Amino acid sequence: GMLGSKHWAANPSVPVSKVRAAVCFDMVGRLRKDHLHVFGIRTGWGLRRRLSEANEETGLWLEFPWRLQANSDHWPLIERRVPTLLFHTGTHGQYHRPSDDAHRVNSEGMRAITRLLFRYLDELANADQLPGYRPEGRRESETTRRRHQRLLPALPGRLGLAWSRKTPEQG
Repeated sequence: GMLGSKHWAANPSVPVSKVRAAVCFDMVGRLRKDHLHVFGIRTGWGLRRRLSEANEETGLWLEFPWRLQANSDHWPLIERRVPTLLFHTGTHGQYHRPSDDAHRVNSEGMRAITRLLFRYLDELANADQLPGYRPEGRRESETTRRRHQRLLPALPGRLGLAWSRKTPEQG
């Protein structure tokens, strides 16, 4: 668990200040109902918009949970202040078990995720400005999301009028 990412974060092969964004994949072989979880979307400015735009052709159902856990390779990078996304398709009955055999892999789903990733990375690589790290993203949770994304109260009733200089005879 996280040996490679912890090692890299402690001994980076390039200065961490030059790493503008990171993408991690964990358990993406079981895409079900085209539903993809993307964690870390709030660790960098504009990540969600860019990813959503890259997803237009793929049409995957992207879910953006706000809560981050120190349970995969994204965490050591986030601790080093690198905007980082973690793609995950959810756990299943064979999760981390010997019964998780290759015939269970959804290769079409992996192909769709790869197409999304390619478009997203191409967009980042060609962007004039890359996302900056957003430290608040580390501490936010679903409670924070509910507080910020609560429904607004209904607007009061109103009368709408349109103004036209045409007379009734002009049609």
